[in-house]
Amino acid sequence: MFKITNSIYKEMVDHAKSGVPYEVGGYLAGKDGLATKIFKITNDSKTPEVFFEFNLKESFKAQKDSRTEGLQFLGFYHSHPKGGNKPSDTDKIYMSDPSLTYLIVSLQNIEPEVNAFWIKPVELKIIDTGANKMRFYESSTTLLKEQDQFEVDIGNFMEGHIEPVKFKAIRVAHGVYEQRKEETYMVRIRCAAGGITPTQLKKVADLAKLYGSNEVHFTTRQEVQLHYVRVENLMKVIRGLNEVGLSSRGGGGNTIRNILTPHDSGIDPNEAFDVDPYAMALTTRMLSEPDSLNLPRKFKINFSNSAVDKSFTAATCLGFVALIKDGKKGFFVTCAGGMGAKPMVGHELFNWVPDTQVYHITRAIKTMFDKHGNR
Repeated sequence: MFKITNSIYKEMVDHAKSGVPYEVGGYLAGKDGLATKIFKITNDSKTPEVFFEFNLKESFKAQKDSRTEGLQFLGFYHSHPKGGNKPSDTDKIYMSDPSLTYLIVSLQNIEPEVNAFWIKPVELKIIDTGANKMRFYESSTTLLKEQDQFEVDIGNFMEGHIEPVKFKAIRVAHGVYEQRKEETYMVRIRCAAGGITPTQLKKVADLAKLYGSNEVHFTTRQEVQLHYVRVENLMKVIRGLNEVGLSSRGGGGNTIRNILTPHDSGIDPNEAFDVDPYAMALTTRMLSEPDSLNLPRKFKINFSNSAVDKSFTAATCLGFVALIKDGKKGFFVTCAGGMGAKPMVGHELFNWVPDTQVYHITRAIKTMFDKHGNR
């Protein structure tokens, strides 16, 4: 099995996109079948969308550098800007080393596709890298264990060993809310920065059809909800979401809730810069920290890509507004805003901080809230 890290996968896809309409490529190096480093190689061919020719000087340097770092070449990749994710006849000429894995990044569809191939003299074997599943966030490494415990809790609740009030405190942190219709529940699915892929959305629709009301609801905080799921089907929905990299964890309760960005972040011509990557990275980081799921009250974070502030950052617990200062990316930061019975405009925390401080600020505010918030 050939494996690559999520960061390498993203770097490879971003490289492919940056080269359009030309093909791009490079080598993948690592240890024990796991690629952990990428060596981008110049395309010496000047024919768009047709042919990739490795620059020999850069190729030799990549081999030398990988050996110096104690890594071995595991494979190489190249892009098909408009072609599919299968090797062409020309590709097969270069796929001559049976010890290497060959990856093709296809950009012909909206969502990039990555497939891996292993060539022997008369055999073409497709190897599942698991990397062609796009993600807008990564769940915690403890998620499956937490879900196993939730499944036990559901069983105990159904058998009458857990009181409804206690079960509520358990289930809401898994994004599960009771509905008016007896013995049915709503499942709220986290979608960082409002991001969901066609594959993920289709899976959600399939789960709604199988176990819910056959409808999918979209919330004002950019999440997706399934309604009228019976208690005995909750884990079927939750396990099904795992298959496409989605989770309901932290969809409710006293947790770090879904992190918002404007709908046009990345495409607004008047924006300071795209804030989606910050929301996605922060989501992954927050989900990896246990205290994010056991706070005094819910904790909401919004990002805006310009001073227009389409995400209403001042009306939430922690807000970041993109701001360029002296040519550097940064944020105007507010905190302690909110809606509800006693709405309050957020207080200015920093008039500008570099974008590298987003996590540190979030971590500090979360720690303060965890220690001193009203439980």
